[in-house]
Amino acid sequence: MTRPAQSQNRGPQPAAAGESSWLMRLSQASFPRFLLVGGSFALIYSLLAAFLTAVLPFVAPLSAAIAWLACIPPAWFCQRRFTFQGAQARKGGGILYLLPQCLGMMIAAGAGWLFATGAFLADTLVYLLASALAAVVSYAITRLVIFTNPT
Repeated sequence: MTRPAQSQNRGPQPAAAGESSWLMRLSQASFPRFLLVGGSFALIYSLLAAFLTAVLPFVAPLSAAIAWLACIPPAWFCQRRFTFQGAQARKGGGILYLLPQCLGMMIAAGAGWLFATGAFLADTLVYLLASALAAVVSYAITRLVIFTNPT
């Protein structure tokens, strides 16, 4: 009597060596911490940007940029401390962190320029969506370039 062939499936395997290594490295980061930190700052930024757009006599992109700049230092601290805890930032990581943040600021300012109306609730949604897009871009760059070995 012959035995049935056993399955050799040992879990997901990359299609080719190195083909999806950057995707695998990206997925190894602590995504729940990223969601908590990134979501918190997205909410803070969105409320602050909508408030500044409604209250200050500046154009919406300038208000969005001011709010974004105000969020960068505390976001860097929280990303380093909580999201990528235990990971050593690359030399000059704080300066490198400014690059994806500038890209995020351009996304937020562009959303303000295109969609902000001065209505607080509507603008909060605009800035929340823009900050979500910017956060994903920023996280990918930060994870792949600055904090290359997170826990």
